[in-house]
Amino acid sequence: MNKIILLAVLLFSGYSFAAGDYCKLHSDSPEKIIHVDNQPQWFAKVRVSGDYIFYIAQGSGGNHLLSTTDKNDLTRDVKIDGDIDPVPSPDGRILTVPGLNFYLVDDVIRDKKDVKPFFVDGALNGVYQSVALLKIIEPDVRHYRVVTDATGSQISYRDYEIDFRASPPKIRALIPVTKHCPGKRLSTIMISKTGRYVTAYDLATNTTKIFDMVDMGEGRCRELMDLGYGTGKIEFNIGTPRAGELFNFEDSDERLAFHLDYFGSDVGSYFCGVESDKSKDVFTMDLEPVPANRSGNWKLKNTNLRKLFSESLLGSGGYYPSFFGDGKLALVFDDADSYSFRFFDPEKSKPYEFFLPSPATTFEEAWRDLASMPQNWQPRFHRAAAIGALWSQVCLPEDTDQRKDITAVGVTSYFLGM
Repeated sequence: MNKIILLAVLLFSGYSFAAGDYCKLHSDSPEKIIHVDNQPQWFAKVRVSGDYIFYIAQGSGGNHLLSTTDKNDLTRDVKIDGDIDPVPSPDGRILTVPGLNFYLVDDVIRDKKDVKPFFVDGALNGVYQSVALLKIIEPDVRHYRVVTDATGSQISYRDYEIDFRASPPKIRALIPVTKHCPGKRLSTIMISKTGRYVTAYDLATNTTKIFDMVDMGEGRCRELMDLGYGTGKIEFNIGTPRAGELFNFEDSDERLAFHLDYFGSDVGSYFCGVESDKSKDVFTMDLEPVPANRSGNWKLKNTNLRKLFSESLLGSGGYYPSFFGDGKLALVFDDADSYSFRFFDPEKSKPYEFFLPSPATTFEEAWRDLASMPQNWQPRFHRAAAIGALWSQVCLPEDTDQRKDITAVGVTSYFLGM
């Protein structure tokens, strides 16, 4: 009987399913899957060329280098130097590790865990560093900016010039260690690929924000956009170089990717992989500048929101998206303690629109109290919650945690995943 009711509601709502398919959630098909033995935690970043992924392997201790082309299980995934945060530059030439250690990526690929840094800058300490390519002076002389949280919940950065014509490369700091957005309490700080923007989770508002990193001025901290919700680390795109270009600055930083937690969250869970009582999905969003106002200030607005993956089950989901140079991206996927990197093309994913009731709201409470939800969303929420609740009754075994702990977020997530 339950199945008949569910199918009737689905058909009435304009959804069509083949017989027996109504328990399957919609999921974008990855173009490629690479399984790994250990859970990727805290950081995972691809090299722009697409041939390698750098990540922290939980349980095996420290930084790993994963080849996306090597099919030999014994050599594909190897330990490299450092314990945390292996972050490559946007052009794929250098790798940074907290300390602050600089490595040539080619040296890392060759020497693995025995690689030695060509430069160490102890003045810019801290973790969660990110790297921008600011300028190409000559093909082998480039300016970079490295951002960290060295001062504790604040943005610290330093600019460097690296001359790759020398062996080892010559590097010099262009400015002292500098603070940005003083006084703000920020977390998961990430600079964009060209250094135009810096993003962070604002601990005062519990939302992710984008700040200006170009027109800064003395101690200036100009907010360009508040996403309105908290996310995991923001990842910016890298523009595909046109003929004769070494790096496409113009088309970079126009799209961002991030993951979101479902079923309740706190700031700590945005750092890590999927926990047993959480679910994560990956989204992309395009950025457009808003014309300057009378004071000359400009802002950013978001468009073309897309959802790349839809699991919506406790303990499963995708996280840590990272862009290749061709616009595609890789993300970590955790499915009941089975781990993999999955490759997607955001252009093939469906447009998406958020409506998220409070994560603490129970299914029953959501029906009674819709005061905090925009009025035009209320009937949509009721329909989604009803369909999601019926789906959970039919498709989830009675003794599962998902069935026992179903919430308003849960049932609407099931509906949106169909």
